[in-house]
Amino acid sequence: MSEEQIQTAIVATMQVMLIEAGEPTDSSVLTPEAGTPGEPTSTLTTLPGGGTPSNTPTRTPTAAVTASNTSILVLTATASPSATATMTPTRTPTRTATRTPTQTSTPTSTFTPTVTTPPTNTPTPTVDVCSLISVGGFSRASNTANWTINNGSGSTIRVDVVDLGWPASNGGLYYLFLGGSMVWADEDLNPPTHASSWIPPLSAREVGSSSKLEADFGLAAAGSGYSLQIQFSNGCRVSTGN
Repeated sequence: MSEEQIQTAIVATMQVMLIEAGEPTDSSVLTPEAGTPGEPTSTLTTLPGGGTPSNTPTRTPTAAVTASNTSILVLTATASPSATATMTPTRTPTRTATRTPTQTSTPTSTFTPTVTTPPTNTPTPTVDVCSLISVGGFSRASNTANWTINNGSGSTIRVDVVDLGWPASNGGLYYLFLGGSMVWADEDLNPPTHASSWIPPLSAREVGSSSKLEADFGLAAAGSGYSLQIQFSNGCRVSTGN
């Protein structure tokens, strides 16, 4: 607004006020004084771009009006700074996703039982005891014929049965001796002879590691033509011939 417009507005306002107060309204009385610059006033200026407002000193002309009855009414128009709202940007915190470490389970060692196979009993091969017993070693002298019984079983065995075939020229079989002891006595004139009835005791027919079997005939013993089979108490049988 220009200075002239301000003075015109002031005069109009004073006329209204004088009318209301009952004073003369002669316009010649309401003469504004020479415009004397008033004291500087501050004007609030808003800077472009939303900056901080600054107060700029502004000179405002002051109009003085003198009424006819010597009453002087002085009106001073002062521009007052008006507050301007300034948008101040507010920092809004941004939520940042934070990675939470995942707990990893530590593997636990598991005890695995070991299956132990019990040892297998390996059967011991059974030794054929009968293969360890034999008879042989034929010999003759005068009217006797002799054989040797060998026992390698490690156990004492006993003679149970004797079957002896002999030459008829020997005249007959009368006695059997085992280990020097008479175990059979009879008169058998016809070969072969089966002896199963024994003279006690039983121990006389026992064989340790070896023993001699002797047959006594009525005449001189021939040098061949014999067959011998012996059965023992453990079930084994041995035989020989010459």
